[in-house]
Amino acid sequence: MKTAIEWLMDEIKAIDKETYATLINEGKFDKAKSINKKQHDDTWIDSSIQHKGDDYIGEEKSFEQYYNETYNKEIKNNK
Repeated sequence: MKTAIEWLMDEIKAIDKETYATLINEGKFDKAKSINKKQHDDTWIDSSIQHKGDDYIGEEKSFEQYYNETYNKEIKNNK
C-alpha cells in the first residue's frame, strides 16, 4: 500500500518530471515522509496514553476528533 506521500510523488512525476527531479534533489519528499512518520508516531503514543487500562479515567476521542484537534490546528497555524 502506498502512503499518501508516495501517491503524491507519483502524481507530480506524471505531471512534471522536472519539478519532481528538483523536489527529489532538494530532499523535499524525504522531509515530507519524515514529518508523516513523526505524525503517525505521535498518534500512536497519544492513543496508548488514552487507553491505559480499565481504571483509567480520561477523555475518549474519536479518531476524527483527535485528527482535527491535532492536524487541522497545525494547518491553520501554518497558513
